[in-house]
Amino acid sequence: MRWRPVELFVAVARYGGATKAAAALNISQSSVSRQLTKFQRDLGIILLKNNGRGFELTEEGRRFLPKAERALSSVAELANPRSQASSESKAMAFVIAGSNGTSGSVLASLTTRFKNRHPELDVMLQSGSSKDVEELVAKSEVAIGLVTNPTLSPALHTEFFRKEALAPFVRANHPVARKGKLGPEELAKLPLVIKAGKDRPSRAERFLKALTDKGLKPSVFLRCDSSDSIKGAVKKNRAVGILYRDLIETAVQRGIFKILNVSGVDLTGSSYIVYSNERPLSSAALEFLALLRAAREDGHLPPP
Repeated sequence: MRWRPVELFVAVARYGGATKAAAALNISQSSVSRQLTKFQRDLGIILLKNNGRGFELTEEGRRFLPKAERALSSVAELANPRSQASSESKAMAFVIAGSNGTSGSVLASLTTRFKNRHPELDVMLQSGSSKDVEELVAKSEVAIGLVTNPTLSPALHTEFFRKEALAPFVRANHPVARKGKLGPEELAKLPLVIKAGKDRPSRAERFLKALTDKGLKPSVFLRCDSSDSIKGAVKKNRAVGILYRDLIETAVQRGIFKILNVSGVDLTGSSYIVYSNERPLSSAALEFLALLRAAREDGHLPPP
């Protein structure tokens, strides 16, 4: 087998398009397209399909990519035997990260599924603020991130993942927990415990601004820098916490908290997939990205 077409296929798969792959390999885009077309015809399978924004892997392509990468790695080791010992000693690691609210149910579920497919990988799931996750992705310490408050940095590719539910909640024995429904005016009068944003407003802070725009004056009892601090404050005080529902679902099921039914306000947010725009994704990252997209499109996600 000629290895150049294999190298071109891996480059296009990693960069998501022939233009970036051609630039990285210092050849023309037409040459990339021509060689890949012939390569797929010779193999008798379709590895890549054009989605209008670039190329994406077909099911056959996702299966073929790790084999192609291993083959290219073996060829490189044959050319440089000294590199073999060091490459074999390195642990195969794959790190993903999610901002608070997304790493709990969604990423935990999909990461488990991914790990079951690849027991040979050292898979690590990290969590933090959206800012923390984006910084990890930008520094290549994390392959793919899931955030709820993106910066839309040009260095990062950002794409919509799903809607997220924001939930006002109280202690289960709080007097207001017995109310069937609250209006925004009633909620604004209650002492609120919210998450403070880092460098940019959090979703809860944007929610309070929406109440202010309605002419209301929300009563902020406390601003916290973590979801655990918010939950702790709600447990000890007759206050209303505001967090993404995923973060309190377990405590609600255990009877610790009660989610309030608030009408007349928008309590939804969004989560986004982020990865580097400047470096190609590994085969593991491409497969996990495909897993995220498939779960989103098929609706096989934990409920927000």
